[in-house]
Amino acid sequence: MKRVTELVKMSLLLGMAVSCFFVARLLKTPILEWQSSLQFTDATFSYEANPFQLLRTWLFEQQFQAQDTEVQSLLQKLQAKPDAARELAFESAQVNWHEPAGMYLLPFNGQHLGILAFSCENKANGIWLNNKHLIHFGHLFLFSRALNPNEQAQVIKRIRLARQIPYTPFKARQQQLLINRLHYQLNWEAHSVELKRTFVVHPSKNYHQLKPNGFHISCPLAIKDKLIDQQFPALSEVNYLSMNYEGARLNEEQEVQLSFELLLDFSSSKARALFLSEFKSLQPNWNWQANFVSVNRAVYALKPVGKHQLYICSHPKEHLQNGQFQAQQSKEPIVCAGDPKLLTKIEDAGWAGAILEMIPIYQSLSDLSAHTAKIQTADNCIRWEFKPHYFAANELIKLFSGMTPK
Repeated sequence: MKRVTELVKMSLLLGMAVSCFFVARLLKTPILEWQSSLQFTDATFSYEANPFQLLRTWLFEQQFQAQDTEVQSLLQKLQAKPDAARELAFESAQVNWHEPAGMYLLPFNGQHLGILAFSCENKANGIWLNNKHLIHFGHLFLFSRALNPNEQAQVIKRIRLARQIPYTPFKARQQQLLINRLHYQLNWEAHSVELKRTFVVHPSKNYHQLKPNGFHISCPLAIKDKLIDQQFPALSEVNYLSMNYEGARLNEEQEVQLSFELLLDFSSSKARALFLSEFKSLQPNWNWQANFVSVNRAVYALKPVGKHQLYICSHPKEHLQNGQFQAQQSKEPIVCAGDPKLLTKIEDAGWAGAILEMIPIYQSLSDLSAHTAKIQTADNCIRWEFKPHYFAANELIKLFSGMTPK
């Protein structure tokens, strides 16, 4: 009987060891894989990753640690409403999910064109499955909008100029990004995500930013959109933004009054003047004066700064002391800090607050900020930490789901 018991124990241990070996082989993280990647040197934004590697790591975290039922429900809804054209494109191209995929934002005919690129087994060239899906150069390309025949020819030329980078290291929890030609590394951990600037030797450029207060964000901008250009062309001339946001309130007439500081950097003084002119034409009923505008019984100051900057703020008596505002020079182009709960803060909201809670993007932002422990920027690195019971990947999935049109 004793021998039988020992055999049973040994069998169980052996079974556990074999199971752990295969699970580790399938799901171990982090894992380093050397593969080739496609890069557009003129991209405003680029991000490359190994889809299978990412999915494998996230599935392990979701199933064995997070077990977030809300995320599971979101994924089930996505599966229930597949994009037929996209699914057919994946099938026709024979996408290889074990190879790198890329997300790109390219300047294109004065606008920006979004591209998703997947490695595929179909090696045909110049095959348009429809006006948004192309098989070319060993990849399936999915475009953010339909392209006419002339644009399709231009896109193929751009793809031919793309660089095929061999032997690129890919890690499940560490990816490389390019934002406005600056290199960043995205590090994804269980309860945090950080964006770290790389290839910084001796940064020479200083960025004129607001001194952080409330919820603060400073970052480069590259707004190139056909609809925006038709209605507000000068907005595409904004190169850099620095903002402090402290929330909003509803006055007695249920009108929204914002509390903020905003510093915009334009390509030229002419672009700044055009921005103000177009803004006035879009809102002719506002009370525009030389150095302020009155909206909903609130006053917002307008102050040109230097040759090509514009400062806008609420509560001018508080933020402008002797005509000056609190600013700083920074070597870090992207800065994020403060309390994100201020993004959804609305004082005296009353019944309007209940309506806002029904809007997906507001609810997603509210949940994200409530689950955040802290945000800080230091040493060329932005770190966003979540509270212990909330997982970074799942929180971002829920945020993007709320931002996506239903």
